[in-house]
Amino acid sequence: MDLRDSKVLALLEKTLDFTLERQGLISSNLANVHTPGYRGKDLSFENQLRKAAGAGASLPLKTTSVLHVGSVPAISEVTAEVVVPAGTIIKNDLNSVDMEKELMKLGRNAMLYNMLVQAMNKKLRLMETTIREAGK
Repeated sequence: MDLRDSKVLALLEKTLDFTLERQGLISSNLANVHTPGYRGKDLSFENQLRKAAGAGASLPLKTTSVLHVGSVPAISEVTAEVVVPAGTIIKNDLNSVDMEKELMKLGRNAMLYNMLVQAMNKKLRLMETTIREAGK
C-alpha cells in the first residue's frame, strides 16, 4: 500500500470523527435554543487538518519535534477545539443560538459526514480490489 493511501485514510477517518463531534455540538445548541445565557458552540478543526495534510505546502520541513518552528503534527495528532463563534447575535436573554443557522449547519454537517463515509467506502473497496488482484 502506498503511503499516500494511508494518509488519505487517516485524513478521512479524522474528519469523520470531527464531523461526528460537531454533530453533537450542533444538537446541544439546538437543545439549548431557549436556555437563557447559553452560548452556541462549534468545532474548529479544518485549518489544523489542512496543515497536517500538507495542503498548499511546497516542501515539507524535516523536524524531530512538534515543538520546532514550522513543524506540522501528524494527522492522527490533530485535535479539534470547541469555540464560541465570534460575531453571533445575542438575544435579550443572552442566548446566542439562531435555530435557522443551526439547522443549516446540521444539514451541511450531515451531508459532509455522508460524503466522507462514501469516500472511505470507495477507498477501501479500491484497496480490497488491489489486494485481490495482487494475489492472483
